[in-house]
Amino acid sequence: MAGAGPPAPRRPAGPPATTSSSSPEHPGHDDEDAEHQHHRDHRLLRRPQRHGGRRHLPANEPPARREGEAPARLPLTSPAAQRPPAGSRRRAALGLGGRFPGEGSGRGGTGPPQAGPPSGEAPAAGAMRPWAAVAAALWPVLRAAAGPLPTVPSITDKTFIEDCVRTHNDFRAEVQPAASNMRYLTWDAALARTARAWANKCIFKHNVYLNEKHQCHPNFTSVGENIWVGSHQAFRVADAIKMWYDEVKFYIFAMQKCTKTCSHYTQVVWDDSYKIGCAVTLCKQVAGIQNAANFICNYSPSGNLPRRPYIEGRSCSKCAKGDTCENKLCRNPERDKIISYPRWHPPWEFSFLCDEACIAVVVLRASLMFLAFVAVYFIKKHFTNMHMST
Repeated sequence: MAGAGPPAPRRPAGPPATTSSSSPEHPGHDDEDAEHQHHRDHRLLRRPQRHGGRRHLPANEPPARREGEAPARLPLTSPAAQRPPAGSRRRAALGLGGRFPGEGSGRGGTGPPQAGPPSGEAPAAGAMRPWAAVAAALWPVLRAAAGPLPTVPSITDKTFIEDCVRTHNDFRAEVQPAASNMRYLTWDAALARTARAWANKCIFKHNVYLNEKHQCHPNFTSVGENIWVGSHQAFRVADAIKMWYDEVKFYIFAMQKCTKTCSHYTQVVWDDSYKIGCAVTLCKQVAGIQNAANFICNYSPSGNLPRRPYIEGRSCSKCAKGDTCENKLCRNPERDKIISYPRWHPPWEFSFLCDEACIAVVVLRASLMFLAFVAVYFIKKHFTNMHMST
């Protein structure tokens, strides 16, 4: 066996050696090439890679949201868009007897911006279909008919009637000094119709027929009246009646003297009155107030005669014969009977009354008639060979 020579020296592990292109004439080229190669590698690492249609960020990019971290939120609108438009808040209205503040709706723009064609592009031809044109024409009518409108209670609303009667009787029972002959008030349908008929006129003055026989009631010859006008948002039965009663601060009972306005207070606590009827209506404008509530209460027998509103003394000590005492007030079953007067209305009430159902029927009939004419027009236009006889 031949003798083996010494083993060949091993090359140290590492990257393969690169061939240098430097020469004595161009020193330093190796360093420049290495720096350029470093920048190219860095750009490749920063470039997003795409695999299978999904975009991946490089490993050295921070994640969009770490686990357990709340997602970032973008502002929906700019501060200028969030600021309410000028004049969107309506001023408070002054009602009869004092101030009743009520904010208006003051709505600004609503809803997100709607998508539309890009700037400079016209809508595609034929985009507006015939049915769309009909819907656009009918939209204002249907919106006016079906849109939410402010409402007020009717004169047959049980809660409204109870509020009017109870609030009046509560104030009458607590007068100071105490009343010895204060009667209990009960509801009267004829007085309520008179109050409604006058309130519907939307004028800020007292009914001119109050003292005319059978013009405001089929039985009573005289009728008293209190009026409150203010913003419909601010209207509350108890608040309006309290405004009338608060005139007590201007009335000096012992001297039977009024230092300012007291007639609303004295009518509220007039001892002989035992029937009441109230109504509230909405007016576009009355007494300079837009969208106002016009609240009127009528009383019989009427008050405000040249005397004190009641006789001072222990409660119910001077009630009429046959009366009973309830809550410091004189009651009588015959006097307190509720009468409906189904066939009576104020003779001077000429306005046509149409409730919500009546308005809906009128609008619906007009809309259906309009749609019928539109349908006939389009049928004749698009089906020229069709013969129609009308």
